[in-house]
Amino acid sequence: MYTMMQVCRETNLTYETLKFYCNEGMVPNVKRDRNNRRIFDEQDVKWIQDLVCLKPGATPPRTGSPHISQTFFTPSTTSSPFRFHSFDALFSPSSTV
Repeated sequence: MYTMMQVCRETNLTYETLKFYCNEGMVPNVKRDRNNRRIFDEQDVKWIQDLVCLKPGATPPRTGSPHISQTFFTPSTTSSPFRFHSFDALFSPSSTV
């Protein structure tokens, strides 16, 4: 298990950024220890590393935007049964995805 600071060192995120990602639900099912501090396992760290790679330098989604943990596919009326929403749209503060 990893503490917040250990994950921050591993992922090159600031403590505040990682806390924001957790609070906004971008890191699903964050576990807590008996002192109510966030703890992470290997799978969580991998998820966070992948999250960081999605959009380097991007502004995280604002409250009300879809979370990364949700699916990005929606039904479409085009020839393809599903349409992939671009990550730019997900990270846009005015996104209505």
